[in-house]
Amino acid sequence: MFGLTRKKRRRSLEDFPPTDPETLLDSQSLRGAIVGAVVAVIVFNYAWILSADLFGKVFPWLSMLQGVIVGQMVRRMGHGFDWRFPVIAAIAAYVGSISANFIIAAMTTGADLGVGTMEVLGSVTTMTFGVFFTETFNVVDQIYAATAAAIAAFFARRILNRREVLELRKYQEAKRV
Repeated sequence: MFGLTRKKRRRSLEDFPPTDPETLLDSQSLRGAIVGAVVAVIVFNYAWILSADLFGKVFPWLSMLQGVIVGQMVRRMGHGFDWRFPVIAAIAAYVGSISANFIIAAMTTGADLGVGTMEVLGSVTTMTFGVFFTETFNVVDQIYAATAAAIAAFFARRILNRREVLELRKYQEAKRV
């Protein structure tokens, strides 16, 4: 009925193609990761703001989806596997979550006052940020933003196969000696 269980074959190092550690290190791109993160934040914030306008309510869980998308874009555009790429993704997701909430709050304020969102954003002062962070951006929004940053950091690193990891370790050991 369920079929017989098969023995899983362990993959040996010969199953993976040979890699050059210098090529792996050179394939990392901080610029690509930053550009991918910025593009993902801008596009997703635009979609998030449109959905808030369309449905008339804010979906805070969209910040976690933004974290997934930012992390994937950093992985695809940056090809990075060291600590810098999760940090870039986490910062971008956190800032993206705050900026989307800020623009949605400006849109809601503009609708309440009978003016456009751009007019509200044009009259932003330093006092506006204080009011936003004390009255609008509450603890739940901060938790969602921090979760989005953690999710983005999780998805941002490039996954290396066994041979690539071993070749990098050998390269780093040879470089130290």
